[in-house]
Amino acid sequence: MSTSDLKKLYAASLKWSGEYWTGITTLAMSLLGQAGNVADDVAVGAGKLLTPSQAANKIVNAERVGSGLKNDIYHRAASYLSESQLSKGTVYDLGNNNILLQVKGGLNGKTGIFEYILNRTGQVTHQLFKEGGVINGIPN
Repeated sequence: MSTSDLKKLYAASLKWSGEYWTGITTLAMSLLGQAGNVADDVAVGAGKLLTPSQAANKIVNAERVGSGLKNDIYHRAASYLSESQLSKGTVYDLGNNNILLQVKGGLNGKTGIFEYILNRTGQVTHQLFKEGGVINGIPN
């Protein structure tokens, strides 16, 4: 396979989502000998997730967009967790270089989870406290 073919494969992989995107991008970058971050996004190197500490740092400093801006108590409360609290969470790959961070917590005496979706450009597109929620890698 020529370098030109590999570059086309890599470019096509940027349009794909889910596990195909991760697998093809990893292959293309490996074959091209390119290491490091993909488009200054949520992945650390090709196909590797952020650690909870890295995700926490990005989340506390991220711009909120879309449903990340909802102002009801269940959405807004997620804005007040500290980086230290968030770093105790679990990170999941949602495909297309988006991640989900879920962490146990409570709101108004009720237990559940806080969750955040961080997109490829480092914006929080979803944040929520889910009463009775469980850490399972599935956004609520």
